[in-house]
Amino acid sequence: MLNRALPVVRNAEGEEPGMESVDTRVINAVVEEINLENNTIKLRGVNDVVEEYTAKNPDNLKKTAVGDLVVITYTTSVVVSLRHAAQE
Repeated sequence: MLNRALPVVRNAEGEEPGMESVDTRVINAVVEEINLENNTIKLRGVNDVVEEYTAKNPDNLKKTAVGDLVVITYTTSVVVSLRHAAQE
């Protein structure tokens, strides 16, 4: 896993403590194999590693072909908000 500094946004001074960090990654992969019977696809990605995935929507496998480029974009986000506990 790649370690790197992610942009972090903190709440303004005087507000409750909190922060947010967002990371978006883009991965390019090439379709190596499509198995309509098993609803799976094999993609060759970073460092020529081939991994198999199960399609959530089988119709999408019919729209692609071996050799196609697939661009995968995913975003992860972490939000932390601290609040004072209610006093009883």
